[in-house]
Amino acid sequence: LKSSSFSELLSRSATSVNLNEIQGNPFQLDLNYRGQRLSSVLGSAQGISAYLDGVRINEAFGDVISWDMLPESAISTITLVPGSNPMYGMNTLAGALVMTTKNGITHEGGEFEISGGSFGRIRTDVGMGKKLADGYHLYVAATGFREDGWREKSDSKLANAFIKYGRETEKTNWDFSFTTGAGNLKGNGLLPRDQYLTAYRNGYTFSDITKTTAQQLAFNFAHKLSNEEKVSLVTWVRHAKRSGSTGDVNGEYLDNCLTQSDCTNGGLTGSAVINKNEANYYTVGLTTQWDKKIEAHKVYAGATLQYTKSRYQSWESNDFDFVGKTANLADVTGYTPLSDHQGKTIQSALFIGDVFTPQSGTLFNGGLRFDYTKVRNNLSNDGAAAESETFSYRKLNPSVGLSQQLTKSTGFFANWSQGMRVPSAFELGCANDQVPCRVPTGLQSDPYLKPIISQTTEIGFRLNPNDNTRVTLTGFYNLNKDDVAFIRALSSPNGNAGYFSNIGETLRRGIELA
Repeated sequence: LKSSSFSELLSRSATSVNLNEIQGNPFQLDLNYRGQRLSSVLGSAQGISAYLDGVRINEAFGDVISWDMLPESAISTITLVPGSNPMYGMNTLAGALVMTTKNGITHEGGEFEISGGSFGRIRTDVGMGKKLADGYHLYVAATGFREDGWREKSDSKLANAFIKYGRETEKTNWDFSFTTGAGNLKGNGLLPRDQYLTAYRNGYTFSDITKTTAQQLAFNFAHKLSNEEKVSLVTWVRHAKRSGSTGDVNGEYLDNCLTQSDCTNGGLTGSAVINKNEANYYTVGLTTQWDKKIEAHKVYAGATLQYTKSRYQSWESNDFDFVGKTANLADVTGYTPLSDHQGKTIQSALFIGDVFTPQSGTLFNGGLRFDYTKVRNNLSNDGAAAESETFSYRKLNPSVGLSQQLTKSTGFFANWSQGMRVPSAFELGCANDQVPCRVPTGLQSDPYLKPIISQTTEIGFRLNPNDNTRVTLTGFYNLNKDDVAFIRALSSPNGNAGYFSNIGETLRRGIELA
């Protein structure tokens, strides 16, 4: 099934997945799975964790994902693991997106693909794998993309590259991988309905630009102590930077227009406002795991530790006008600081599990994971003195499941799991209903938010009548406790300010037929 991107492939082939380009750009997506999201948009609740070769790639500040920085041409397999399985760590409320990359042994030789489309779209993907002497291997890949965009002033471009070097022997496998990329994306957001009906390719205001860069260095190691016992390790260093600039209509100007018959009279000026923001993330992490087969049991245990340092800043400039629909940047003499957030997040966990196969066709699994997270923020809002806040979270989350082969061609499975999402530093910085903020611009010192606890029950049947046919019927029941949502503040005159708050329970349930 051919697709222009792996996210599009997921939406076409994976059950209960759909995509929403809320920013008006194919690389600024909301991936929705069973009603929960994996998104690049700051402030959106993230209910899906994402991993690349064992490295969690949700950014710590808002748990967002940078779709444009994924080395798609180097990805070998994609697995969407359903449920709130705690073994996949934070944000695994609806599921986990697990990706592995190619290497020079599994993908020896060269690959080249070029594609084009309407509105000046062109994309190039290249990859080259090579087996070297004595078990060594090398793989390199790169992607380039550009388009003029189907909407007014929506041209975008990006490039990323990937390299992996390692060695495989009878007992030991190891590899280093390095990923880097840069993107310049334009997404012009929503358009008023009356304008959309007459000219849907138009934009409303300009310019809306997101620039992203990322670098990641990872090391994977696995060693067999015996045929039944293995130890493994993944460690990584990651840096990402994202900056945005939007030309918007000045809300105060609009309020004044409502009281006058003509916005051009009465000395009204300053129809445009420019919002700028910049986020930097630095992350180091380590995960270790021990596996051992003991008769009918496959036992595993491990630990993970991740430290993230982040900084988020935002600015505003107003009291100038549009030239057409484009904010006149030539008139900008300076920007007023809105927020300055500096944060440190420590995430640690211990986990243990067992896969028990008492007889052929019967499988039980269970696991426990204890998570501890500490978030420390220094926040300055509207140029005021910085305030500090510290929050700690700890929780033991279990999972159990079974799979039973009923006949040669039919099977039954059932799972119950509990996952956890800690409110992001972004949400914690905007949680005071008395001091609302404009997402994603204003942050301040705020009250504690409870962690989101997600419980998922799944029951299903599999039918394999022949080698070419597979049918799966699944029912799921997913309950989020102490869920967090952005609430619009009544005190906001323009309706564009609000705060994050625990809102109780949200329930998602459904039946899937594949």
